[in-house]
Amino acid sequence: MSKHQSKTPLAQNIVNWLYPITILGLFTITIEAPLLAALLFLKISWLKVILVWLFLLPVGPVATAVIAVAGHFLHTQTPGLYVDAWRFLRQNGSEALRLWLPTWLFCLPLWAYSQGVLDERAPWLYVLIPLLFVIALVLLLLQTAVWMINANFTFQYRDYWRLAIGGFAANKLTLFANLLLVFIGFAIGAWFSPLLLIVLSTCLFVPMVALDQPLLAWVKANFIKP
Repeated sequence: MSKHQSKTPLAQNIVNWLYPITILGLFTITIEAPLLAALLFLKISWLKVILVWLFLLPVGPVATAVIAVAGHFLHTQTPGLYVDAWRFLRQNGSEALRLWLPTWLFCLPLWAYSQGVLDERAPWLYVLIPLLFVIALVLLLLQTAVWMINANFTFQYRDYWRLAIGGFAANKLTLFANLLLVFIGFAIGAWFSPLLLIVLSTCLFVPMVALDQPLLAWVKANFIKP
């Protein structure tokens, strides 16, 4: 009798989830090392606000690479995720960066406000900042679909955002799943620590890949020629 036993379905599922989360988490931390250092070691000031905001620029390309490689792994179980993520980033980073810019621009006033460097006594903040938070939440929700589509297909710039809206309209469960994950990420970053959100980001992205398969199937069925 062989001493080696095949893995149980539960054990295999755990490996299927923990492996991409761990390896792609290492990839994310590698890219975002300057951001992590700024969050850890700089004191609250305008210098920290500006540097952290600039270091947020790679977030969009990194998120797209993580989603693309995680999706490929969940379908093929092929190892080599760290190298694959770097390869995807080199080949598709510029386009992913352009798609991230609208959301990135909204990060500056929210981040500055959260660090207390803006004058909280200004009356206009009581209206503007909550409005910006709502806009940022909606942008992040749409951004998740844009990342997902960009990680799997190639379209014109404006089409990504249109497909994100149409995909969510056609797949309500995907919309609510992404909204829940975005809210969890938003809560971790705003109420606990942006540093914690960066470290745990792949714990949100990898499940999102699995939950967003109906959205990708909708795009493929309606906008990709067979």
